[in-house]
Amino acid sequence: MSTSNVSTEGLQKLQSEYRLQLPVKLESINRDWLVICAEGWQDIIARRIHGTCHQLAASGEVFGFSLSSRYARNIESQLNHIFDVSYNPDSSIIDVLGVAIEQLVAHAMTEDAPEDSKDRRHGAAVLPDDLQTLKRSGDLHSEPLSKLPIFVVEEDVVLADQIVLEFVLLGYDARAVYSLAEFDTQLRGSKVAPAAIVMDIMFPGAANGGMDLINKLRQDQVLAAPVVFISAGDSFATRLAVVRAGGKAFFVKPIDQNSLIEKIESLVRETDPNPLRVLVVDDDLIAASVVCVVLEEAGFVAQALDKPAQIIEHVLDFHPDLVILDMHMPEVNGMEVAQVLRQHETGGEMPLLFLSAEADPVKRAAALNVGVDDFLVKPVNHDYLISAVENRAFRARQMAAKITRDSLTHLLVHGEITNQLIDMLFSAQRYSRDLCYVILDLDNFKNINDTYGHLTGDKVIKSLAGMLRRSFRRSDIVGRYGGEEFVVIMQDTKIDAAMVVMNRVREEFSRFVHFSDDDGSEFITTFSAGLSSFPQFSTVEKIQAQADRALYSAKNEGRNKVSMA
Repeated sequence: MSTSNVSTEGLQKLQSEYRLQLPVKLESINRDWLVICAEGWQDIIARRIHGTCHQLAASGEVFGFSLSSRYARNIESQLNHIFDVSYNPDSSIIDVLGVAIEQLVAHAMTEDAPEDSKDRRHGAAVLPDDLQTLKRSGDLHSEPLSKLPIFVVEEDVVLADQIVLEFVLLGYDARAVYSLAEFDTQLRGSKVAPAAIVMDIMFPGAANGGMDLINKLRQDQVLAAPVVFISAGDSFATRLAVVRAGGKAFFVKPIDQNSLIEKIESLVRETDPNPLRVLVVDDDLIAASVVCVVLEEAGFVAQALDKPAQIIEHVLDFHPDLVILDMHMPEVNGMEVAQVLRQHETGGEMPLLFLSAEADPVKRAAALNVGVDDFLVKPVNHDYLISAVENRAFRARQMAAKITRDSLTHLLVHGEITNQLIDMLFSAQRYSRDLCYVILDLDNFKNINDTYGHLTGDKVIKSLAGMLRRSFRRSDIVGRYGGEEFVVIMQDTKIDAAMVVMNRVREEFSRFVHFSDDDGSEFITTFSAGLSSFPQFSTVEKIQAQADRALYSAKNEGRNKVSMA
């Protein structure tokens, strides 16, 4: 037997042992944390949690459990700070730790996909049998909102932990760092680049310490992530320094945390695997294809269309962020196509660019008058084309996000959910695909508001929103229908598979411990859900109405249930 075979067999044996020990370690952490929640902070128990998390952080990635390492390292870091400053944490820090431990327990058993670790060989994730089947078939696919951490570098422990908690509740891996030296050490010693950084400018003994460190890290080529600066001071000189330091945004304390989250999310999405989409319309298919190649090499997803009469169908199917139109085409010209798009509900606000050899300034002005955003003259410099498309499309995506997302949860709002359902149903009908629509409602939510207050009620809503965002694929739609109601739309998913997924989320949420904003008292709550599907129901109205009926059935059967139409 070769040495390599021995090594492989030995690694597999260790992996098997690790897989058996991991649930025991998670149960130990959870049990110890419940003692702290019930009896108050106990340093000995906290250090026991720290020790177990340190082991998981060091070993998880080796055996193909990267999420275990990621979440355990987050807890270890937070506990390190508590031990370093020798104080009993207040309720806000307890909340942050509690959410971090809940994430560890919920996700640590998820094994890496084979393509994520070429040197590892391991078996399937430890899941119930029905979830194993779904995972193999691709019907169940939970993705993190960002695979990279967001660092909050702020000496004010309370503020830093509040910001981190907001991100954690939305499903991000956020980490608080309370000193410049600690952040410098973590960043230089880490093998994982951050997704984004929130950096205070002023630190004790260093009026511009945050900015100086960012400049140094960039000079040393250690940092490439986007940085958002925060400060108690506001002046033109400060804002200019932020610009010169490459800051993507600047917020003045007290910070509007919703605005900060929106900005960070937009920056994370810039580096997320959701490239901008461009539809190129030109009767000359070769010319359109050349433009597509230029854009695709720059990281866009581009599609060529040589039949302008099919543009509405392609917009509904392809969902472009921007459309490029030729001016002169047979049968229908570019200005007429632009006006058709502007009249249609899907293209009313979509950026439109003309790319044409037209040199007449009068005709070019006329094009701008019909709602076209810019006019590029052939032949166009490729760098200029890429820049023009990127700036217009990304700004439009940002504006659309502000209009279509709920300020509390950052999920899609009622009207946009319906718009997405229209588009997804169109695609499902065209390609004979399955589609599931879920409406869920928090049980007895009015009692939560009456008993614990509306601030606590908002936290419950945000915690459910975060769990939903973590539990579904990027291709699925998650929205807040209004109040305590949420909607999930799952593409390419049969209703039986959707039932399994929703019951798993329901059970996970029913175990989540919430805390009163007034006195810190603990409580749990649940939700009920109703499912409907295509092709069983073929119109938007029927799909929504049948899901509503199934929801009412779940409520009438005692709540904390999932029913299907």
